[in-house]
This record gives sequence, structure tokens and C-alpha cells, in this order.
Amino acid sequence: MSAARGRLLLLQAAAVAVFALFALQLVRMQVIEGAHYRALAAQQQMRSLPVEAARGVITDHTGVVLARNRPQYAIELVPAELPAVSDRRAAILETLGRLTGNHPASLDAAADQGMRSRDPFAPIRLRSGLDTPAAIEARTALADMPGAHVVASPLRVYERGSELLPH
Repeated sequence: MSAARGRLLLLQAAAVAVFALFALQLVRMQVIEGAHYRALAAQQQMRSLPVEAARGVITDHTGVVLARNRPQYAIELVPAELPAVSDRRAAILETLGRLTGNHPASLDAAADQGMRSRDPFAPIRLRSGLDTPAAIEARTALADMPGAHVVASPLRVYERGSELLPH
């Protein structure tokens, strides 16, 4: 009976040790690394974004193109995606300032105001109307910078200008 009792005590001690390890892991994740996991969760939130409907080419009865779409680019800042580390944040705002013509301090103030808004993930449009080469340059410069995005939207272009408008 004492051998069986010894095995039972050993099994109980192993179970207590496993639960103690789980409790230590829980404390580590919740208390010690809680801020890190909150930041990860904030980055993974889902949100609904409006998507503009694609508009097709307009032709006349002979097939001549009257209107078409071309891409128009803009640089946007998402305040909640900016890092909290001041050196990294300053580098991102400096690059955004160079690309948009805005002062980094004003961009920082706009980001802070966006963080205090109801939706800190709502993008702030910093510059619009970029052509394709400027958009490529901006996208390259902002490639590894969280919170800064180059977005495209369709722009309707009328091939014949104002001659299509009624008189």
C-alpha cells in the first residue's frame, strides 16, 4: 500500500507542478507582457472600410471611348498604427513630412488628435492627387513604416473634355 501511496503522491505533485507552471505563464502573459499583447490585439482589429465601386469605360455607339478611369493616389496616416517609440515615430513623421510638404510637428499633432477621436484607425489624408511616379516614390519610402499608406482611388477622365456637356 505504501508504494501505491507514493505513486499517488508523485502524481499529485506532478499535477500541482503543471498547474503552477500554467499559473506562472498566465501571470507572465497578463501582467508582465500585457502591454505587448494589447498592442498586438489593436493591430489585428477588424474594421469596415468603404470601397468605391469600379466604374467602367464609357463608349459611344461606334466604340469611341468617351470616358475612362485612371488611378489617383493619396498619402494617408493611420494614427493607431503609428509606433509609440519616439525615435521610430519621429523618423516616420519626418519621412511623411518630406513627402507631403507638412511639418512633422503638425503631423504629430494630427496623429495625437486622431488617437483621441472616436476611431483612431480612421485614416487622415495628408496629400492627394499624386501621379504614378510620385506614388511609387512614396510607396518605396514608406514601405517599412507602420501607419503610413499610399492609397489609390479611381478618377474619371473624359476623353473629349467639355464637348460632351450639353449646351
